[in-house]
Amino acid sequence: MLTRAQIAVWAETVVFGGGTQAQFVRFCAIGIGSGVLDFCTYRTALYLAVATVPAKALGYIAGTSFSVLANHRWTFGGNSGPGRIASAFGLYFISLGLNVLVNQLGLYCLGRSEMGIALAFLTAVACCTIFNFMGMKLFIFRRLAE
Repeated sequence: MLTRAQIAVWAETVVFGGGTQAQFVRFCAIGIGSGVLDFCTYRTALYLAVATVPAKALGYIAGTSFSVLANHRWTFGGNSGPGRIASAFGLYFISLGLNVLVNQLGLYCLGRSEMGIALAFLTAVACCTIFNFMGMKLFIFRRLAE
């Protein structure tokens, strides 16, 4: 008799194809939710007259907190201890610098119009998505992903 967990793994393999591709799809799905949380927090902070860099950092921290916990559980198997979660937050802390830097460069190049803000934000998210996925897969949750 198959357990619900075994059926879920089988169904996920059929739908997502298994392996790294499936992990990347899950990672991106979580990333969409994290990005929405990040963007809403960022725009709210800007609306409340918070400076751009702290506003971006606040949004990123909100999205990251959700992302680390969700990716730990759903994308990479989630049966590890607090050390791996702490390491994931460390990776995201490094990524925060990258995110804020890319966002600032985007604003410098594109201007601070609504379109410029959105494109700078999306460029920063795209760069960090690849950086974070590779970091989590290759370093943080390596043994869980194998």
